[in-house]
Formats: sequence, C-alpha cells, structure tokens
Amino acid sequence: MFHLGVLPKITGPTFTNRPIDHTLFSREDDVGFISAIRTIAAKLECHLTAHRRKVIAVTSARPSEGKSTTAMTLAQSLSESEKTLLIDADLRMSTLGMRFGLRHQAPGLTEVLLSERSDDELIQPTLKPNLDLLPAGRLSEMPSSLITSTAFTHLINVLQRRYDKIVIDTPPLHSVNDSLHLGKLAGGLLLVNKAGSKGPQILPEVIDCLKHHDIGIDGIVINQLSNSPEMESTYNNDLPLMAG
Repeated sequence: MFHLGVLPKITGPTFTNRPIDHTLFSREDDVGFISAIRTIAAKLECHLTAHRRKVIAVTSARPSEGKSTTAMTLAQSLSESEKTLLIDADLRMSTLGMRFGLRHQAPGLTEVLLSERSDDELIQPTLKPNLDLLPAGRLSEMPSSLITSTAFTHLINVLQRRYDKIVIDTPPLHSVNDSLHLGKLAGGLLLVNKAGSKGPQILPEVIDCLKHHDIGIDGIVINQLSNSPEMESTYNNDLPLMAG
C-alpha cells in the first residue's frame, strides 16, 4: 500500500454551479487536477502490472469524498493507453451514467446481473476513444445480493478478456459491505480521502478494517486539497505509508 498522490481542489468556473461530469478531463481551467490524475494513473498502472491485475476498485470511507470523480477521471486517463471499462457498482447512489450524459437510472449493471439484458447491449461507448461505460442501472431492492452474486464475479471474469483495465466505482466503506466484496474480487482497493480535519485520522481505522478482511490497499489518493501549505504538510507528514 502506498500514497499514490494528491488531487487539488477543482477551482475552475465550469463546475461552480453544476455537477462535475466527464468534460472535466478536457477542461483547460483545471489542468492541475488532470496532470495529477495522470500521474496517479501511471503509478497505479505500474502497480497493477507488477501484480498481473486488470481490475481497480475505487472507494472512500464516507460519502462525498470524491471517489466517483476519481474513478471517472482515472478511467479516462488509463484509456489514453489501454482499452478501459468504467463500471458504476454503487447501486444505491449511482452518478456515473448521468456524468456521461445518460438519463437517470439508464439500464446497466443491475439489468445485466438480473439477466434481463446482456452486457453487450448495455455497455456504452464514450466520446473518449478506448473508454466504455457500464452504468449502474435501475435501483434494486437487493443491491448487496447483486454485487456479491456469482453472476457479478462471472461478468468481471468475462470482461477481463475484453478490456485491458476495468475501473469499478464502489460504495463508501462506512455505508455498506459491498466494497469489501469488490475489493476481494479486484485484488485490492484504492482509497479516496477528502482533505479536511478528519482526513489523516480516519485512515488508520479504514486500514485496520481492510486488514481484518484480508483486503490489500492499492493506494491512497487525497482529494480536494487546497493550496494551503499547512494542509499539504499535514498529509505529507501524517499519511501512513507501507510497502506494497
């Protein structure tokens, strides 16, 4: 496990009054963020290659820490060199479909796992070459059962034969146990932690939880860090670092 890097707070005017969407990756007013996510993607790609893995599961301890934005832009960055699939597996609070211009609860993962539609039908191309998207689909009464089903494991195995990298956006760890299952399936979890007063303090608790469940940590990404020297010093000095 290692500190992958820091993502600066998005300060450009584009998303001041609307949600962050896929166009973030091409906006010139937030080049610092894009440069940082490309650096993180390069480090993560080396880590996965060394461990002969293709699947990346992205999570956070709590909601609203920026995991979905991180997963989205990470997939966009990886797709610049590899055929990449982005999966929205946060079946309770999905956002990725709408971020790419699809309607709310557009058919996706839920329908595939319920055998109502095929993945070939519902995997959507994006405007970025080499990047496809499988949205979450409609709300289900049993999201955890779908995520932990043999159908989901089979789907990931099949998709690994078609894609070089698969990025999965998962629910927050403190909300449900879905991310623990997805972490085991992927071979590890990438943790996104929003910069703030509780940032470094909550990480040991999360790390202990993952150790207890024998889930590896692919890295920690600190998100929405301001330009404050004091804040940056806090994370550089206090983040737990261990060899992967």
